[in-house]
Amino acid sequence: MFPSFNISVASFALSGLFSILIAWQAFRVWKLQRNRLAGIFFKSIVFFSLYFWVRALASFLFSHSPCVLTGAYILSHVFLGIGVAYTAKFGFTSLNSSRANSIFLVFLILYASDVILNIFLPNHPRFNQELNIIEWGTNKYVGIYHTLLNWSGFLFVCLIFFYQAIKNWDNKLVRTKSLLIAGGLLSSIFLSIPRNIFRTPTFQLIADLGLVLSLGIILLGTTVDQKEK
Repeated sequence: MFPSFNISVASFALSGLFSILIAWQAFRVWKLQRNRLAGIFFKSIVFFSLYFWVRALASFLFSHSPCVLTGAYILSHVFLGIGVAYTAKFGFTSLNSSRANSIFLVFLILYASDVILNIFLPNHPRFNQELNIIEWGTNKYVGIYHTLLNWSGFLFVCLIFFYQAIKNWDNKLVRTKSLLIAGGLLSSIFLSIPRNIFRTPTFQLIADLGLVLSLGIILLGTTVDQKEK
């Protein structure tokens, strides 16, 4: 099959590009300010970027090959799981919790079980020509488990950023950055992550578009200080 440019390719490629830009911003803060939180955030975004690019390349090169798409789906979840584990660690570290490393390990174990479930209860992807997207066909029960894992990691960090915005309401820069990043995470929670529960073609399209929107908002939140200079 020839490479196929479709909405899923565009969604994951743009999300991967946005992730690289977000990671660069976090890396700069980490190295210039010796900010430990920025370092953890950087690592989480790097693994999310790998997740996006595995999906983008598979969607582009093998959109009509269910077997390869299934393999890419499983591989991408390895990177996604590590990314979510770092996201949870970021949240607990920001609260000065001594359990941050333990939480990181717990999420790694939970996501390892998610990957194993994907192997024994594989997804059945297919290319939807009408909507020009890839339906990943996640197993119903795996999809519920996977969604709950993602929600638990992202919602926790989302609430932390909202809390920071309220706590620093008089500081326009911190308030704006925190609200944008929290808004991007919230957008992902409602528009992208539920794709594994609401598996209709229409919601798959919404999830693809919502993914780009979410990363775009987070990117804006990480660069807003530079725009004001």
